[in-house]
Amino acid sequence: MLHGTAATVVLLRDAPEGLQVLLLERPRNRGSFAGAWVFPGGVVDPGDYARPVPGEEPAPSTADDGGEPAAVRRAAVRETAEETGLSLPETSLVQLSCWEPPPEAPRRYRTWFFLAEAPAGDILLSPEEHMDAVWVTPAEAFRRQQEGTMELFPPTWV
Repeated sequence: MLHGTAATVVLLRDAPEGLQVLLLERPRNRGSFAGAWVFPGGVVDPGDYARPVPGEEPAPSTADDGGEPAAVRRAAVRETAEETGLSLPETSLVQLSCWEPPPEAPRRYRTWFFLAEAPAGDILLSPEEHMDAVWVTPAEAFRRQQEGTMELFPPTWV
């Protein structure tokens, strides 16, 4: 049984060492993915289904989807702003994938992943949600995972 829907944004930027992604460290002693490094994101709230982003055309939806595509995009933009202080236009999101955990997972959220170019600005962490942030190449993140200094859960490393 699915517990809900979530949205995640893989923020990307160019750097001298190559393409980098933003990873956020979750608190080690509480919450989902405790101690792991994750992309910004979170659960789609009921308000995401009805709340258009001011000044933007909402993502298209059909009568059959309950507004989920638009709500997921709104949640992605909202969660990124709450967790990093960075504002993304909804139109900048490029759908990457949709992850459904295996049936034996204790908490199952259908999670939509989006790519977006990181806007300019400083990362302002939400202290109740994250302890640290790092821009890192995917190869460096995998290296750190292998040496045990960075915990990555699926679907992050997938």
